[in-house]
Amino acid sequence: MSISSPISGGFETFPGEPPGLSRRDKPAGSLALEYIGLDEWQAFVDSHPHSTIFHHRKWIEVFIDQYGMDLLIPCLKRGSEIQAAIPFLSARSLWGATTLKSLPFSDCVRVLSRQPHAAAELASMLLSDPPPCVSMSLRTDTVLANIPRSSHWVRHEVSLGHSMEALSKKFKPSIHRNLRRAQSAGLRFARRSDADAVDEFYRLHVRTRRKSGVPVQPKRFFELLWKRVLHEGLGYVGLVFQGSEPIAAGVFLEFNNTVTYKYAASHPNALADRPNDWLAYNALRLAVENGYEALDFGISSRNQEGLRRFKRNWGADEIDVYTLQFVGRDKTPVEESALFKMSSILIRNSPAIVCRSLGEILYRFAM
Repeated sequence: MSISSPISGGFETFPGEPPGLSRRDKPAGSLALEYIGLDEWQAFVDSHPHSTIFHHRKWIEVFIDQYGMDLLIPCLKRGSEIQAAIPFLSARSLWGATTLKSLPFSDCVRVLSRQPHAAAELASMLLSDPPPCVSMSLRTDTVLANIPRSSHWVRHEVSLGHSMEALSKKFKPSIHRNLRRAQSAGLRFARRSDADAVDEFYRLHVRTRRKSGVPVQPKRFFELLWKRVLHEGLGYVGLVFQGSEPIAAGVFLEFNNTVTYKYAASHPNALADRPNDWLAYNALRLAVENGYEALDFGISSRNQEGLRRFKRNWGADEIDVYTLQFVGRDKTPVEESALFKMSSILIRNSPAIVCRSLGEILYRFAM
């Protein structure tokens, strides 16, 4: 059963009312559940003080283009004014069932609302009258009453302030030692937003994922990320060089007063010179210099204590992230599944092409 219809621009969405969902007659001035398109959604995102890059249409379009997902944006309206809204992407499971998630491959997506009670009201409506699907979930750091939830992740955010000197006083002693080591090794940082920088990142990314036994997303995904996000001024690639060789790289997304550290990679033979610390430090420095209010280090699994400690060492606050389940049962995180563990062993003991090929297959069904 299709739950989408075409709109301009070649993308799929629910314009107005999704097929198969009954519309309830509401008195004038009361709250009503409606479904909106990307243009109306982006206008709401641009006007909202707490929207993030994961709400932005350019981020959403990457996944629509790469994976052929359909878009569903339920919203709560009073008259013509949006009171609360949240985007979902729809995909098919291996067995052909429709699943809805807000949003795949996105760290944390809050319901955007004018008032807190509007977010709760929208969630309540979706819980009692969901669109047709076997699973509908939201990954967020906000608890909404009456929605079943679980928490497998945490996220880390650094409040930046106005000077790097003041911020650096929050760093743990180990960070200062590692930065001195990076300086003595002559490491050099560069901010780039060209296609060649994305290629350099991707080469390191494949190395990092293969060593960790994790499938890597298709190269085309990162090409789309460059074209739709970085090239549009919504982020950059940070590169750390030793001499002329890039030994660490990260993808940083920028929107609405926050820099989000989304992807990281490094050469496994260069870790002793602390390129990852040099990368994070320079990203923080640039964020402060450009007037951003926060740097989001992204999410970590609760059992990744080493990674969580690394982020806390920069003075980051640790915040619980929940999966809210509107329809269906909470799933085991992909990285804890038997299939993932089997593929992890295969990837670590195979050429890089296996890491890339498994990513082409598995990420399409990662919802």
